[in-house]
Amino acid sequence: VSWAQDRIVKHVVRDLALLGPEDEAAEVERVSYLVLGICEKGFLSQDRAQTVVLALRNWFTRLFGRFSCAFLAAVSARVDDFDSSVKSAPAGDEKDDTEFVVRACGELWSKRKRNCVLCFKKERFRSAAFSLDCCSSLLQNIDPVKTDAMCLLQVSKLLWSGDGKEQLRKFVKHNYTENASRGLRDHRAFDIQWEETRPHEMFKHDLSQHVEVAIGAHPFVSDSIPAVLGLECGVFSYEKGEEELVFKLDTALISFDKKEQEELVLNYVTGEIASSTGRGVLHALYDGVRELIRDEGSTVSMSRLIAQRGFGDHAKFDADENIWRIYDQGTCIWRLPVTECEPHALLSQFVSRIFKPVENLALFLGKSFNWVTGSFEEEEEDANGDCNVTEDDSASICTVGSTSRKRKRAAMTPGESSLRKLASATYKYVESLKHQTDVLKVAQHLLIGKFSDTKPYLLPCINGIVDLRTGEQRPTQP
Repeated sequence: VSWAQDRIVKHVVRDLALLGPEDEAAEVERVSYLVLGICEKGFLSQDRAQTVVLALRNWFTRLFGRFSCAFLAAVSARVDDFDSSVKSAPAGDEKDDTEFVVRACGELWSKRKRNCVLCFKKERFRSAAFSLDCCSSLLQNIDPVKTDAMCLLQVSKLLWSGDGKEQLRKFVKHNYTENASRGLRDHRAFDIQWEETRPHEMFKHDLSQHVEVAIGAHPFVSDSIPAVLGLECGVFSYEKGEEELVFKLDTALISFDKKEQEELVLNYVTGEIASSTGRGVLHALYDGVRELIRDEGSTVSMSRLIAQRGFGDHAKFDADENIWRIYDQGTCIWRLPVTECEPHALLSQFVSRIFKPVENLALFLGKSFNWVTGSFEEEEEDANGDCNVTEDDSASICTVGSTSRKRKRAAMTPGESSLRKLASATYKYVESLKHQTDVLKVAQHLLIGKFSDTKPYLLPCINGIVDLRTGEQRPTQP
């Protein structure tokens, strides 16, 4: 089916466009094997197979200088032999071939997620004036320790042609050692390499889209959405509407079902993320948080919130020992805390994961968005044109004139007021040890675990629990 073939080509080309250079010969051969296998077993037409092979050849250009010429020639020769033999879609077992293609695409996706050609700093500099017209936005966010200098040159020339040459030269000189720069610190060597680099246009779209989302998008899109969904993948594309955010995830090819091409929708009013394929509500951002704020951030409300959102999967209270126990995912054991404050630190991290996405969404939508009501509101004005606000929602500022000083009240929008309330709750339960202690004390009655009934015949392991009576391995749950 043509749409299935197009989907295969789209996924493979994107994965190769974003895949960084490998350091091991076996990994290079593995990538080649996967890509050629997809061409052979993916029932691709001749032109589509040749597109995929061309993408593989373009990826090979990132390997120059890392391997011997003989090895690269041998790998390229196998690709040339395969390319010359592509005439039509081969016959085979459709079920087995489909399974191979899905597995191969999944492995390619995993490789490029682990080894992306562009590695960014953890704390990224985002500017309101971000534009792909200038490479400075990219360079100021690049992690030079993890990003190959030669690959960075190839990407810069592909996306910005000659405009980014001098900026890149300066960046390499200031951020790469002689060995790490692969000779590009030398002025003449840099010029030669720049002139000899002829990047193919087929990678330009995927690289531009990746950079635009990773750097140009608001942290809510690039960071918060993957975090709340608990996924390793990022956002592929998004469209910000007046009432909802529509986005697609950058996932691996998992089937040829048309339903796989799903869109996810975040409703600003409800804070719910739902799928176009009818999978229901995948996550509710405001779940329990609005009630907490309306209850003025009380300790009891906070205790109910963490119990509702699953804090019991990470910690439970041992009433017999009068102490909190921490669930260790590595050993599958409910262990005693290492320090007295470990439960507090765990609570702080847990609450931060709840509050931060809500904060980022409010900042993403602007100061007129009131996340508590889910509406866009502006400050009201009275008949004289002055903002009608309460004392709690206003701040005093001073303006200095030539002869007098006047004090005015700067109006705060309902959105800013709701964000301030969230900031207050964040301070209390993420940073204040006293309030964390109060929450844990109340939560003791909500998250009680039974630890006295020990079963010595159960042996905890990294990937489950072994029943020593039967020798069976069971999955474990907190």
